[in-house]
Amino acid sequence: MEQADWKAVRTVWEQLVGAGVPVSAAVYSVTDGGRGAGNLEEFVKRRLEQARAAYPGPVAEWETRWNDEISRAAPGRRRDWAAGRMAILRVLEDLGHGGPFPHYSLTHTAGVALAVAAQGPLGGRRLGVGVDLEVAGRAVSPQLSRRLLTDPEESALVAQAAAQASTPEEALAPLDLWVMKEAAFKAQPRSKGTSVLQYRLQTWKWDRPGSWGYATLTGPRPGVSFRIALGRLQNWVVGLAVAESNDSVGSLNAS
Repeated sequence: MEQADWKAVRTVWEQLVGAGVPVSAAVYSVTDGGRGAGNLEEFVKRRLEQARAAYPGPVAEWETRWNDEISRAAPGRRRDWAAGRMAILRVLEDLGHGGPFPHYSLTHTAGVALAVAAQGPLGGRRLGVGVDLEVAGRAVSPQLSRRLLTDPEESALVAQAAAQASTPEEALAPLDLWVMKEAAFKAQPRSKGTSVLQYRLQTWKWDRPGSWGYATLTGPRPGVSFRIALGRLQNWVVGLAVAESNDSVGSLNAS
C-alpha cells in the first residue's frame, strides 16, 4: 500500500470514529523488513512474546490459534496471518499499554494486512469497529453479485448511484458492496450466526468521486446500524466500519 494511500486510510478512520476516542490504524506487508515467510513467522512469535506481559489474554488466544490452526495452514495463509498479527501489534503499540484492551478489527489479503483499533470502552452509541481490504479488480462471481443485491430498495440505490455517475468508476461495483458489507459484519456485536449477505445498504454518497465515499448499512440485529467509509485506492478497495446503537445509550460487545 502506497504511503499516500495509507495516510488517507488513517485520516478517514479517525474521522469515522469521531472525536474523543483514541484510535489507531496500521498496515503491514510481508515484504516489510525484507523477511521471507519463515523469518516473518519467527519474528512475529518473538514479538508476541514481548506483548504477552501487557496483553496476556489476547496474546494467549493468538498463540493458541497459531498452534492449533495456522500451523496446519497453507504457506500463503500462514504468511498473511503473520502479517496480520504484526499489524495488530503495531496498533497496540501506537495506542500504548495501560487501560482497557482496544477493540480492533483485522483484514489481510495478498500479503498485506490492515488493522484498525479504538480504545475501549467506546461509549455512547458506538458498539464496535470493522475493516476489510481487497485487491482492486478482484472478480466477484455473477451468482454472488446477485446475492449481494436481493433487497429492492438497495438495488434501486445502487442503480441510482450508477445513473448519477459521471464516469463508470463512480458506479458501485459488486466488490465495493462486498467490502462494505464485510466491514459491517466484522463491526457487528455478536456477529456469530449472521451472514455478510444479511447487511443492507441504506444510504450512499461520494465524498471524493471515485476515491472515497460514505454509506450507512443495517444488519440482522435490531437496533444496530453501521457507518461505512469506502476507499478506492490505487491497488486496493478498503472498507472501514463503525457499528452504532440506534438506542439512546449503547454498550460495547466483542465483535
